[in-house]
Amino acid sequence: MASGTAIGAAGESKGIPGGSEAVFNEARNRNEAAQVIIDEAVDYLAMAIANLTHAINPEVFVLGEGVMSAEEQILHPLRAKVKEYVYPELKELVQIVPAMLGCKSGVIGAGFIG
Repeated sequence: MASGTAIGAAGESKGIPGGSEAVFNEARNRNEAAQVIIDEAVDYLAMAIANLTHAINPEVFVLGEGVMSAEEQILHPLRAKVKEYVYPELKELVQIVPAMLGCKSGVIGAGFIG
């Protein structure tokens, strides 16, 4: 629901061809449909992070891959939305950071497994 592929597919269904990058560009240009897609993705991701926080309370969430290249459109609203969903005692403890390796983090991490 919050991956670049999902955002791109949602864009296609709303007449925004070109994948997630096009959706983010359209949102920057004040396209309401594109902004709704991003808001929904942020909301789903915030719910997932809040649920994981309540269940296992990790020290930090590291988010990577292509969607994080639109950090100002995803990360900042995500942090605010997560605070709406978590218990009051946990609001200041949830850390969400972008992966230092950007969109290569998944491939590099997979390489360390094998």
